[in-house]
Amino acid sequence: MIANGNAEAKEPSVFFDGQCDNIHMSGITIIYPNYVGLQMVGHPTDSRHSPRLVWISDSMIHGWLAGDKANNGSPCDGPAPYDLIQITDCDTQKDGRSDITITNSRITVAAPGKAAVNVSNSPVTISSSVISAGRGECVVRASNDARVSIVGNSIYGPSPQGCKYVVYAENSEVLFKDNRLAMNNLQVVLAPGVNSIIADNRFATTIDGPVISIGDNGKTGSANVQVKGNIISGKTAGEAIAVSALSTEAIDVHGNQFVD
Repeated sequence: MIANGNAEAKEPSVFFDGQCDNIHMSGITIIYPNYVGLQMVGHPTDSRHSPRLVWISDSMIHGWLAGDKANNGSPCDGPAPYDLIQITDCDTQKDGRSDITITNSRITVAAPGKAAVNVSNSPVTISSSVISAGRGECVVRASNDARVSIVGNSIYGPSPQGCKYVVYAENSEVLFKDNRLAMNNLQVVLAPGVNSIIADNRFATTIDGPVISIGDNGKTGSANVQVKGNIISGKTAGEAIAVSALSTEAIDVHGNQFVD
């Protein structure tokens, strides 16, 4: 699927809603979407009308590159001004029976200020994939009781002025484990996060400020968070990991290594 989708009609390249259950898509290529590349929309209160148990494997989802307006007919100069992937309201029951899984795939290029993967009130697993967001703001944004597992991926920030966050989570659970991060930026921020684990990652990146921030929303801090076993380049422990004054409930930071 190349250069399809329709921003004016709000039509993504691939769309899931309603009773999409036990679906496996393999070998899908979505390149240069003119709107959202992949969109899954559930029901805010009734999980019977929400996508669940969806697997996407061996696929590529790729936004427009900078300058493609001139080169390839993009409707804008660079990525369409939307998240590349949006997954919303696919976990209203909170019973653990739902998951959206993306594995062995390639996700790259989001618009400035947007995310490569934006998850709200949904359970999403991304594993064994190669991921970036180009000049988008973050690789994965999680909010509104999202549950995201990001495990065993190669993640990179291609330019100093590009993607700032690898994960920016607000009131969500995050498992961020066994990933390798390279090149530029890519901070992990919980603002706040709950019941989260950031473990056994290799941060080989150049970052201004903390690599991992256990933060707050100004009223509530993060709670029940473990940060352990990470290897972080170029910073001391005090520079690399920041814990906000409001994040005082069961914050466990131990066993991390800091290298030149």
